[in-house]
Amino acid sequence: MLKTLLSSSLLLFVFSCASTSASAPTDGQETGMVQGRYLQPSPQLASDLQMNAERMPWLQTATEQQEMIEWFSHAGEAAFTKLLELAADSRPKVANMAFAALAASRDQRLVEDLRLIPWSDDLPKPLQYSRARAHLKLGDWTHIDRLIAGLEDDVAYNRALCARILKATTKNNFGYDYRMGEMDRAQAVERWKEWYEERAADAILN
Repeated sequence: MLKTLLSSSLLLFVFSCASTSASAPTDGQETGMVQGRYLQPSPQLASDLQMNAERMPWLQTATEQQEMIEWFSHAGEAAFTKLLELAADSRPKVANMAFAALAASRDQRLVEDLRLIPWSDDLPKPLQYSRARAHLKLGDWTHIDRLIAGLEDDVAYNRALCARILKATTKNNFGYDYRMGEMDRAQAVERWKEWYEERAADAILN
C-alpha cells in the first residue's frame, strides 16, 4: 500500500502538511526576487494564475492538489513569478504545491530566487523536505543534508520519500531501507552523512 502511495505522491509531500491557516499569502516582496526575470503572463493567464492561487488553500484531496501542481507546471515560465510568491506563503500546503510545480520545471534559473526565500527550522518537516527536493531537482544540492536528515524521520512515509529522492538523484542508497530497524537505519544514515561530508565542499554543493 505504501509503495502505491509513493508512486502517486512523489511530487506532493503535500498530504503530510495539513496546515491551512487563513493568513494572507505574501506578495513576493519578502523573497527579494528579481522582478521581470521571467516571461510575464498574458492578462487572461494572469487572471487564471491568481484564481488558482486563491483556490490552493481550499484543496482537500491529494488528487486535487496534484492536478493543481500539474496545471501550474503546464503554464510554464509565465507562472514562475506567481509560483515564487506562493513558495514564500506562510501556509505549508500552498508553499508545498508551489515548490512541487517549480521543481517540475527543471529550470535552473529559479535557483537564485529560491535561495532568497527565508528558510526557518520551524517549518513542518514535510515542507522542508519538499523545498530541499525542489532545489535538488533544479540542480542545487545545497540542501541535500535536509533529505539525509529525513532518513531518520519518525514517520515512515517521510523516510521513504526522502530515500527515494536521494537514490533517484545520486544513484546511491548505502544499504538504507526506510523499513529497517532503528539501529540498522542509523548505520546506513551514517554512511549517507559520511558521503555528504566528503562532498560538502565541492562546488556542486555550493
